[in-house]
Amino acid sequence: MELDHTRRVLLAFGAVEASAFVIYLLLGRGMWFWADEWDFLAARTAGDLGDLFHPHGNARASTPPILVDSLLQNVWGLHSYRPYRC
Repeated sequence: MELDHTRRVLLAFGAVEASAFVIYLLLGRGMWFWADEWDFLAARTAGDLGDLFHPHGNARASTPPILVDSLLQNVWGLHSYRPYRC
């Protein structure tokens, strides 16, 4: 009996997650790069330590977003915004 309940809960959770993912893709289909993303994509490179550790704005560390955006740009390019919406 316990296993049936657990299985139903997992199926319900999976259905909610799949629905949310589809809604997320549909709502974001008209989005494109803006604001800070252009600084990370165009003005900084992952190969330059100065770019990696230079704070964005006044005090925010930017190393993780720069590395992630650089990886996404090298793998998928800039043709679609879909991979960057994570």
